[in-house]
Amino acid sequence: MAKLPTVEAADAYHEARLHLEWQGYTYEQREAALYKAQDYLTFYELRDYSHEGAATVAKYDALIERAIIMLAPELAASNSIAATPLVLKESSSVKQGLLAESKEYARPTADRFPQVTALLKPILISSSLGGSGMMRIIKY
Repeated sequence: MAKLPTVEAADAYHEARLHLEWQGYTYEQREAALYKAQDYLTFYELRDYSHEGAATVAKYDALIERAIIMLAPELAASNSIAATPLVLKESSSVKQGLLAESKEYARPTADRFPQVTALLKPILISSSLGGSGMMRIIKY
């Protein structure tokens, strides 16, 4: 899994995009926001790409690091990433002969950060449950 980006890397990213609010946070708040953003990404179900070639692993790690940096300002002022869960718990069952298999899953009720979802699309696991191609959220 990708490492946590540095505050300096996040500063450079947001400064280049004139996200002035980001610069208004203390160093500790910006660092905490990066941790919150990393935690938030656990809501996404990402495929395991660790067995792929080094170049591919580096590419996907870079996507995750960028997603963390992109999310950080959105989560900087919140006390908890769990404050606004945007998931709907559902279940489904499939009957095969005399056996029935039930599964519980969660799906997003809305995509809170569509830019992050688009960025991570190459490594997101799609679910046809709950709509065509919706990205499945597995923790809430």
